Amino acid sequence: MKSGKLLAYTAWVMVCILWGATYVAIRAGVQDLPPILFAGLRFLPAGIIMVAWRRAVGIPWPKGREWIDLIIPGLLLLVIGNGCLVYSEQVVPGGIAALIVALTPLWMVTLVMIKPKGERITPMEIIGILIGFGGLVLLIWPQLNDISAFKEYLHGVLLLVFASMLWAAGSLYIARHRVKCGPLMGAGVQTLSAGIILTIVGTLAGEWPQVEITSTGMWSLAYLIIGGSVMGYGAYVYALSHLPIGLVSTYAYVNPVVALFLGVILLNEVVDGRTILATCIILSGVALVNKELWPWGSRKKTD
Repeated sequence: MKSGKLLAYTAWVMVCILWGATYVAIRAGVQDLPPILFAGLRFLPAGIIMVAWRRAVGIPWPKGREWIDLIIPGLLLLVIGNGCLVYSEQVVPGGIAALIVALTPLWMVTLVMIKPKGERITPMEIIGILIGFGGLVLLIWPQLNDISAFKEYLHGVLLLVFASMLWAAGSLYIARHRVKCGPLMGAGVQTLSAGIILTIVGTLAGEWPQVEITSTGMWSLAYLIIGGSVMGYGAYVYALSHLPIGLVSTYAYVNPVVALFLGVILLNEVVDGRTILATCIILSGVALVNKELWPWGSRKKTD
């Protein structure tokens, strides 16, 4: 295996592990810190670190059209998508959040199919989509026993579904609009921009008086800055630039397992038989629509 491919696969493994842990860190952090500022204060220093590092080694700033090709996915992935994720984890456990976001590959396949001159959907893919969303229904069904709690929980779940759609759209955009300034500089610009926007929005929303300085909140924020943003997002963008998007999207299979395990260990979250069954159903549905995993062939590329 060439060194470039080895580095790309290493980046993919980092995404699998680091982003699985971010769900638990977010869940812990939003108990003490307001969600929008929490997201903004994560991305702001991370973006500064990433951009300063790339500039220090001589990587140029984006030019012309590149700014648009960075801002658009940055808004989809980090500002709105991650903003919805952080907000939803006030009511949804980290492991469950990771499991819902695992639907992202289903949205990727759906978006590829519905675009002009896109690929035709197959019966197997239809079955996979139905299975995946069937698992989601199983995951939230028990909440119907308490209608008042269900409304709040359902709101969080819908935000996560919306976030997974935006992650799919943003990831496809990145994969098809490469920038000459390099994937890591691009990730830094997106992260810094998201930090600025989210911090401004959180300030306008009056969240500063809600900030509570605790050890849990600070440790969560520190991990999200270094592990989730600088290392995790940088690795994700690098992997997207060097590996097939279908393969990269399979990080979503690993994230829920990591998040569920760490949630039990660190936050005393409960994982029952229904959750395990829903996990198997959702990931099975995702696997059916991801032809990168099929031994008899892979999806043909379309432009």
